[in-house]
Amino acid sequence: MFCPNCGKELTGEYCSNCGNKFTSTVENNDVNNCTRDELLNAYAGKNAAKVYNRSWNWCALFFAPVYYLYRKLWVEGIILWAAIIILNVIANLIDNAILTLLIDFVVLVVPAMLFSKLYTEKANKAVDLILSTNPSRDQALLECQRQGGTATWVAAVFGVLYGILFVIMIISIFFYGLIWPSVKDNLTMNTCENLCPSGEVNSITESGACICGDGSIIDPDNY
Repeated sequence: MFCPNCGKELTGEYCSNCGNKFTSTVENNDVNNCTRDELLNAYAGKNAAKVYNRSWNWCALFFAPVYYLYRKLWVEGIILWAAIIILNVIANLIDNAILTLLIDFVVLVVPAMLFSKLYTEKANKAVDLILSTNPSRDQALLECQRQGGTATWVAAVFGVLYGILFVIMIISIFFYGLIWPSVKDNLTMNTCENLCPSGEVNSITESGACICGDGSIIDPDNY
């Protein structure tokens, strides 16, 4: 149960945070025979049974942060979106397989594990605040539907952006992994041919140093 005044979880008759008294309407969780479950289901809207009190959410696994925004978890969705971008940048900058796997775990698994908990807390707070105004049954249900439900258009917009970023990432990987190395190697070879006294190049080391035909080693960075 959450305080209708400040939203903090209640443990007694009075809120330990703001001192607000726990009213009978909120305490009984009933507005003209409308149960709390009905209000929570009205708040969730589509597929309500799949979003409450679960330890795992498949939609959040495959479509986070879009699914968070679709379910109107605005702050959490934006934070998750930013975290995914930042963590992916870090993964690309640091060449460490274990760290990359850890980042992938955080980006994919953690949002799926936390979704139900975060959504249930937000829904309970919203229902408590609605009940605190002592509305009629129909008013309470309508208000729950208005504040909750889904934001299809937001999910669609961010879904398109998410798809564009994904395509850009794939193209970048293809360009960097297949095209850019060959271009880079050709440029390095041309540089070594110009630097080696005879113009003959035996090989190029991983660091980019030239091993000339006469056995000498030349580092292009020093020229």
